[in-house]
Order: sequence, then structure tokens, then C-alpha cells
Amino acid sequence: MSLIKPGTIFGLGNPLLDITASVDAEFLAKFDLKANDAILSTEKHEKLGDVMRQNYPVKYTAGGSCQNTMRVAQWVLNSTPKACVFMGCVGDDFYGECMSKKAAEDNVQTLYRVDEKLPTGHCCVLVTDNGKNRSLVANLAAANAFQKDHLLENWTAVESARLIYTTGFHLTVCPPAMIELAEHVHASEEPKLFAFNLSAPFLMQFFSTPLEQVMPYVDVLFCNDTEAREYAKLQKWPETETIEKIASRIANLPRRTPTRSRVVVITQDCEPVLLSRSANLTANQNEQDLLRTPIHKLPAESIVDTNGAGDAFAGGFVAQLARNDLSLELDSLKRCVAVGNICAGEIIQQDGCSIPAKPFKH
Repeated sequence: MSLIKPGTIFGLGNPLLDITASVDAEFLAKFDLKANDAILSTEKHEKLGDVMRQNYPVKYTAGGSCQNTMRVAQWVLNSTPKACVFMGCVGDDFYGECMSKKAAEDNVQTLYRVDEKLPTGHCCVLVTDNGKNRSLVANLAAANAFQKDHLLENWTAVESARLIYTTGFHLTVCPPAMIELAEHVHASEEPKLFAFNLSAPFLMQFFSTPLEQVMPYVDVLFCNDTEAREYAKLQKWPETETIEKIASRIANLPRRTPTRSRVVVITQDCEPVLLSRSANLTANQNEQDLLRTPIHKLPAESIVDTNGAGDAFAGGFVAQLARNDLSLELDSLKRCVAVGNICAGEIIQQDGCSIPAKPFKH
């Protein structure tokens, strides 16, 4: 079991203030939104946040996919304050200060770039069907102004980290910074891992070029079944491919360093979590190359908000992976999936991606 130190996990992403409200299907239709989706804000969504506040009770929380994952991972690693470091860009305003304070309350170290011209980004989270579905509409604002120079100015934090995590959402912001992180991991003489989350289907549709630049570096890939199938379309794989086959195909795609392994983790809502490992990890025919892990299904009345479930799963997984000394062996990965499922189950019983008041127990 690895000794966790401050700065063990480093996350790069888009910090956003979440504006959450439970709405109805009619409200979604008014803004041409799907019940379960994640998109970037357009002109038609310009006043969405204002209309939400006028018509529904709203809650504000520090958010953004990667920041959520770091907050949950820190909850798991609660015995080591600031085990997780998060970097992104915020505005010089009240919302930015709120996010910084919230992250500090969660014991996450933040290395924000502060943009003096743009406001802090926000994400409208529209919850329907008693928390079963959520539609995310993100207005990046200052988050979109992140610059690679800020990463280089704080490079000691990268050097100290053993696990680097970022998300597909940052492909819309600063791919060069992501490549810089990935190159560092693969060039390091010390064992390190680069973890990445596909995040949303639209990224495969509109940001495929930077995505394909990042993918060869990925050691651990997270996605849900919808995102996995969208990636399969990008690769022009047969539409008849099973999700299990897609997981295996992604795991065995070309890697920047062929001797390094890749693990693909696919969540499927209430169905079992699928985990596939690249061929060089399964040379022993007695080992499984595909792991199916059922989830503990909660009673419908216990589910408050599914927003953040995927972020929480990734947070629990990477935290346990760090505790397991970055081992990609089967027993280690089983524990990582188990902790990820526990975290996702806890978060969907909260309003928004709120860290439970009780400490995480291993």
C-alpha cells in the first residue's frame, strides 16, 4: 500500500460554478435540451441560468468535472490533506473566490490561473425524473482562458504528482497543456500514470483531432457506455460491436509507449462496470481480460441527483489506485472499481456533487 503524500494526484480541468435545479420536461424542451446530456452553451442558452433562478429553487456548488473528481478523491484520501491538486482558470470575482474557499474546505489544493477580464465559468445542471437524469449546459467563460504558461509556472506540482488526471472537456480549452502533462508522465523515470475521461459524446464529434492526439498517452481511460459507442463511431468500428468488444478495442489501440499498459473503465448506469486491460497485461491466459463488476442498486427514493456520479466514480477509482501504488493488476483494479462504486453511490444521494459530511472509511 502506497504512502499518500500531499500532491500525489494532479488534476487539470475547467472549474465551473454549478447552478443546479430540478426542472420538468417542458422546461428542457423550451431550451432544446435532452434529459441526459452535456453540451456547451450557445446563444439560445444565454439566459438559461437567469430563467432557472426565476422559476426554480437553485443551489450553487463548486464544480466542473475534473474539480469534482479531485474533491471526491480527496474525500477518499482524507487522512492526507491536499493529496489532490487541481489546476484551471477562474475569474477575478465573487464566484471564483467561492470556488477557492469550497475547495479549501474539501482539503484540495487549487492552483487557479486568475483571468482579470472574464467571469468565472458556470454550468447549469437541470435535473429531471427525481434525479435519474441530468442535462448539463456549460458556459466556460474564464475556464476557457487557461494557458499552458500557467502550467509551466507551477511545474513543481506536476513533478511531485504520481497520477495525472484530466478530462475531455479540457480538449476545448488547452490541448497543448494536456500533451505536456502526458509527455511528462511517459518520460518520467519514476512510475507515473496518465488518466483521462472521455467526458461527453460531443467531444468525439467536434474535437476528434485533439482527442486522437491525447489518446495514445492514456494509461487509464474512463467513459460511460454512450461515450464508448460514440468513440467507436469515430473509429468507424462496426455498429454491431458489443460494448465489451469496444472496451477491448480501446484498450488495445496504439500507445505512445508500447511497453506501457492501458486499462479502460466503462460505467453503464445501473448495469455492471466493465473494465478491460490491454493484451500485454493479460499474457497469462488464466487471468481475465474483462472484469464485470455489478453495482449496488439504491432504492429509487434514495437517489437525489445523479449529477456528478461519473466524476465521483473516477475520483474513488484514482484515489484507490494511488493507494494501491498505481498497480494495474487485477486485484488492485477490483478494489479501485469497488471504491469508485461506493463514491458514486454516496454522491447520488447528495444534492449536486456535494462531498458527504461523514468521512470515507476504507
